[in-house]
Amino acid sequence: MSRTFAKDHSAFAVCRMPFAQKITIWRQKGAPQKLSSYDQLDGCEGFVMAPFNPSPECHIQLLHPDEIEITALSDFASEAVEPASAMHGIPAGTAEERRSYSDQFRTFHRQLCDGTFRKLVLARMSVAEKPAGMSVEQLFVHACRMYPRQTVLLFSSRASGTWLMATPEVLLEGDGTRWNTMALAGTMRYDGDAPQWSAKNRQEQDIVAQYIRETLKRHASAITASEPFTTRAADLIHLRTDFTFALPDNNHIGQLLTDLHPTPAVCGLPKDDARRFILDNEAVPREYYSGFIGPLSSGGATHLYVSLRCMKITDDQCHLYAGGGLLKESDEENEWQETEAKLMTMRQLLSPLSDGSQKA
Repeated sequence: MSRTFAKDHSAFAVCRMPFAQKITIWRQKGAPQKLSSYDQLDGCEGFVMAPFNPSPECHIQLLHPDEIEITALSDFASEAVEPASAMHGIPAGTAEERRSYSDQFRTFHRQLCDGTFRKLVLARMSVAEKPAGMSVEQLFVHACRMYPRQTVLLFSSRASGTWLMATPEVLLEGDGTRWNTMALAGTMRYDGDAPQWSAKNRQEQDIVAQYIRETLKRHASAITASEPFTTRAADLIHLRTDFTFALPDNNHIGQLLTDLHPTPAVCGLPKDDARRFILDNEAVPREYYSGFIGPLSSGGATHLYVSLRCMKITDDQCHLYAGGGLLKESDEENEWQETEAKLMTMRQLLSPLSDGSQKA
């Protein structure tokens, strides 16, 4: 009999850290705790799945596990077999999706040109057929094999549905003593050559880094920051700045998260106005896309990641999400192609499982 992540539990989460050969599975028999704001995470322990914007329709889910299992990824290797009816080829966005994106781009870009916002992030959703018989275990193992550099996470509950992601972006990590986060913005396709970053990409990354630096000054001490550097995530590269810091009180992580998230990497500036504009104008609700996910502990290991490169999995469909940062200098076709490149991370998981080759 094939192994399952859920066993007889109604909610579960799974995580494979970068380059790790083991996975951790959190299981809970009952429903996860529902929270309505990030600051309610102060002093909390568990596995958290937070949306881009908490609401009565989309709560923060805090899983309090009845069981935690650490096991080898190879224990689920038998799940990584080619489904009998896997899709042939990897379809791109439809003409309808392209028209919708064009309309929204003009709406968002107008606000940037008028000076209302310094930056806005425009997201989109693309629906793909889920190959018949493909399980969440197969998808997870396939993601781990294709993307060894990324953190691969899966979360499932009745309230949230089932979400899979292979994300490159840390929101908050720490061991109770030392903490770190990152500014990750700017995107190019990886071609093996030394990247020549455009002024637009450098400006976008600088906006995120400045925001994080100013936010940390209100909460943390002993703050250090790296110089921006290029980091790879699958077939894409990004600009990244790493921050390390100390917190005077680990019991107020929720308050830090309230100020920190969403960063301009997934939202915009000014933050509150940008979030409201996004909620009012994006064609499809983001739900848990561009929220955050991972284990949370005030005194132990915390690993919270921004929910990027993700899909929501239903019985017969996968809803894939991607977004891109817009500045007044942005070009519509370039931004569309960036979202297509990001969506490919998840689309490739729905193609035939040919040779298990690593995208890194």
